[in-house]
Amino acid sequence: MKNRTQSTNTGISTNISSSVKANVSTDLNSKVMTKTVHGAGALLLLCVLTLIFSPVARFPSVWILLSVSAVVLVAAALIVAISGAGAAARNLRVGMLRHIGALGWVALPVSAGLLSGLVLSVYPWQGAMVLAEFIGALVVGLTVAILAQGAASHEALKRGVTSQVTTQRNSCQGALEGSNAEVWLRCGIASCCVIVGLGALWLICTPKHSAMVVAWLNSVENMNYWGFAFALLISCSVAVVLSGRIGRLGITVALLTLLAAAALFTWLSLSYPSRGALLAALCSITLLVLLRFTRLPLKWLFAGTAGTFIFACVATFIIQSADWMSYDALNALSSRRLLIYDTTWGLWQQAPWFGWGLEAYKNHGAVEVAKHMGGLFFPAPHNILLEMLYSLGVVGSALVLATLGRILWLAMRATREASNPFAGLLATAIITTLVLHGATDLSIYRPYFFLLVFTAWGLVQGSTPNLQSPQRQAGVGKGGAIKH
Repeated sequence: MKNRTQSTNTGISTNISSSVKANVSTDLNSKVMTKTVHGAGALLLLCVLTLIFSPVARFPSVWILLSVSAVVLVAAALIVAISGAGAAARNLRVGMLRHIGALGWVALPVSAGLLSGLVLSVYPWQGAMVLAEFIGALVVGLTVAILAQGAASHEALKRGVTSQVTTQRNSCQGALEGSNAEVWLRCGIASCCVIVGLGALWLICTPKHSAMVVAWLNSVENMNYWGFAFALLISCSVAVVLSGRIGRLGITVALLTLLAAAALFTWLSLSYPSRGALLAALCSITLLVLLRFTRLPLKWLFAGTAGTFIFACVATFIIQSADWMSYDALNALSSRRLLIYDTTWGLWQQAPWFGWGLEAYKNHGAVEVAKHMGGLFFPAPHNILLEMLYSLGVVGSALVLATLGRILWLAMRATREASNPFAGLLATAIITTLVLHGATDLSIYRPYFFLLVFTAWGLVQGSTPNLQSPQRQAGVGKGGAIKH
């Protein structure tokens, strides 16, 4: 009896010891995964904020993004190689393969369009730098998808932690850590907007300092690009507020963010009216509100956005042909760009199908425009549709627009159909502000353009990858409701 009692006590002690070790191992694994999730959120915030200001700091931004991308991709490869049998590594490997496959399908049309302009244009084989920057944008987009997956997928976190803790505890812990990772991005964007908005409010009250700041900003980069960067910040901040999840402060942070965005918008309107950027921000915010608070069909909203872009690009030609406004008045309204538009339109008609080439505008189109503009040199036609038609022709332009439309559609679907609309709202804000402002400014051949395009894709792909699967599409009923 004594031996049996000792044996029983020994067994109990062994079970307790095993349980304690399992709990200690669980806590260690949970802490490691928590730090990983927070790291993914912080790196994702760095990427997004760098991209927002990439129009005014192009080359430093590109190097920062590519450096982050290299670190993330190497770290992911090491995790898969070192712990290839683990659940976390297995989920990461499957996610990377899924992201690469999805990126291939999305990038295929625009890749074909750029290659057609490189090979079949009037001036072929000129555009190696454009292709290099495009490949860099693909890498950054893939990195954003991986980071977004790590920041949002608390289910993968739960599967990666093997423990004896109850399912309820695991579920709560995973949800908490997933939300903590998202707080990095939400609160980071909102905080940046509040800081810039407070500065804008001070400048509104001190016109002398405002003039000095505008002069300094213009010395760094053209104020139109600053206007675009600030418009992106405004649109993304409104997307954060409309997503409904900012943090513990809730309504206070939301109101402060909106007031800061309004102050920044007001300062831009008064100090340096970048009309294209401000109108793009207003149109983007309107679309976000309609997506979030109405049940209008996605097809209508998508068609309205596409129609707005096309009309904005060709509005000057419509007004001229209909004789609705005098030439001088229309030229003043378009910031003296009518000759640029008319000359570029005429040049496109000379090579309508495959265009003049990826980098032909600086050496050919701008030279022709300068002949009519008193020698003034414009490296881009200030209209991305005209720029695409001139450099890529109808064929290449259609392929590029197909990719832009596809990414916008995915972002809008994610806003309506995903359980968390934040990624869809943020991606929609980025791509609509970019494209709509491109109707009056910008260039598709500057590094920031495709970086922003594929970052929008990466946010949606990493946060809501199942939206692109056939099973998910089959589960969508009429009116955008998901069948359960």
